[in-house]
Amino acid sequence: ERGKQAEDSRKQAQESERDAQRLRRLSLTRALSLQAIRPQLDKQGELAALLALQAYRLNRESDGDPQDPDLFNALYTSLGRLRQAPVLRGQQDGVRAVALTADGQTVFSGGDDGRILRFDLRHPDRQPALLGNLSGPVRSIAVRADGNLLAAGSADGEISLWDLRRPKEAPRPLSGSGGGVISLALQPGGSLLAAGNAEGTVRLWDLERPETSLPARNAGGKRVTAVAFSRDGKILAAGLAQGGALLWDVDQPNAAPQALCAGVDVRSVAFSPEGRRLACGAARGDIVLASADSTSGSPARLQGHTSAVNSLSFSPKGDFVASASSDKTIRLWDVHRPGAIQPIVLRDHNGWVWAASYTPEGDRLVSGSADRTVRLWPARAEAMARELCR
Repeated sequence: ERGKQAEDSRKQAQESERDAQRLRRLSLTRALSLQAIRPQLDKQGELAALLALQAYRLNRESDGDPQDPDLFNALYTSLGRLRQAPVLRGQQDGVRAVALTADGQTVFSGGDDGRILRFDLRHPDRQPALLGNLSGPVRSIAVRADGNLLAAGSADGEISLWDLRRPKEAPRPLSGSGGGVISLALQPGGSLLAAGNAEGTVRLWDLERPETSLPARNAGGKRVTAVAFSRDGKILAAGLAQGGALLWDVDQPNAAPQALCAGVDVRSVAFSPEGRRLACGAARGDIVLASADSTSGSPARLQGHTSAVNSLSFSPKGDFVASASSDKTIRLWDVHRPGAIQPIVLRDHNGWVWAASYTPEGDRLVSGSADRTVRLWPARAEAMARELCR
């Protein structure tokens, strides 16, 4: 018995020593990360990169958080010293909307200038192509998953459809938007287009039969600030100004909607990839993560932005949600540990950030801002480490 107790004590001591060594390595990781971003290293890019890479390796060997904010910042800063991230220009006024094709190679932007531009991300230094114009400021654009169709809506109620296989052809207009368009969403795997408007309704079209009117979803007269479909296309969500969010079953148009994010002045919504969560971005800057399953627990709240959350995008894996805000920042939040760790903060825009979207691979983020630019951001520490090693 004494021998067994002694063996157990020895194993516990060894485990405690391993834990202590791990914590010391993680502490060194943080020290190296902070050292890599010192202003004194602004002109010593290679040294800063070596420090950041050493921090990354130590963190990985010590089973640290792969998206640790200090480490992410060290890699991002070091990469920027060696080569600037692409900044896409062409809009003559603020960029209000961005949308990516499924292959992640093309991004479309829509601006307050009414123009819709097409950027080739394989050649970000090239001038964008003009897809077309709306008669008023663009408020939302959406690209179908197959990459063949783009829908755009304007503040004066115009909705137009472009066949991206024939981009030089004139767009097809849709009638009956019901007022100024604030948000558009295309149904994954289906043919529906949803448009949220300032009049308090969500209008729907079947794009295979656009001349056939579909019943609108009533939002109780509250301004519809955002619309989104779940990934399986079965649920439609609408975010309401000072009214939370409503969820409709697409196949049951007469059924009462489910209410989520109660009391929130919603400015943006997004479904998690598996459809179990809805994120609601608020006018005051917080984000509510609500369960679409009414049997689950209380919503989680993410706090950090100091102004309205204008756009939300879940990573393809569903482990992070990106938020774009009028405080000029983008934040990346770990949704599995809400409130436990600080978000990653991206600060290079010089104006309100209206839109942000993960690329299909999840390693980059695209954003549009009132500063008239579209920016590409790294979204994963691992991808930045690979880039630094090139």
